[in-house]
Amino acid sequence: MPTRKPGPYLLVIPYFVSTIRHEFTINCDTVGTPVIGSDPAILEMRNRGGSSTALASAANALWGAMRALLSTSVVALSYELFKVNQTNGKRSFVSGGTLSAPNGSSAGVTIPAKQATLTFRTGSANIMKLELIGVPITRDDISPLASGATGETAAIKNYILGPSNIAWGRDRAFPVAGLNEAFTQNEKAYNRIYRN
Repeated sequence: MPTRKPGPYLLVIPYFVSTIRHEFTINCDTVGTPVIGSDPAILEMRNRGGSSTALASAANALWGAMRALLSTSVVALSYELFKVNQTNGKRSFVSGGTLSAPNGSSAGVTIPAKQATLTFRTGSANIMKLELIGVPITRDDISPLASGATGETAAIKNYILGPSNIAWGRDRAFPVAGLNEAFTQNEKAYNRIYRN
């Protein structure tokens, strides 16, 4: 039976919507066992294509795909890689760096509590879910995450299903197909923003 624990490594991209900090976190793995403070330009990450990608390149490619779904007022300055202790779940810092293009690139207006949820089928037939808060999409709906390069989610979908993707599900399998995309209001974020 596949594991459901995070890791073995987590890539975290903190991003700010207005003044609220969110974290975009993915499960991933390295090639070998890096030491604390490893140079992100040479630390190699396993990718969906069966080879490896340097952490710095992988983080910038992932953020490049994410930023197409976030407006220019959303900012992410850095990324961090953590090793997850599989016994107690604690994170240990391994490496990190700065992102080359910190702002989102969508022309839309940020809706601070709006959430996009994308689901994918993994190679082990489980579900991998990605969530972004602060997307500039007004509708509330769920629809199939169709193949092809169209729509607001095209960049992130094409990255996740492409060979350079380093994100995998908690079952330790890379995604193999898109399932759904949903746009809803995140109640926790809404309460933090509007009810405090």
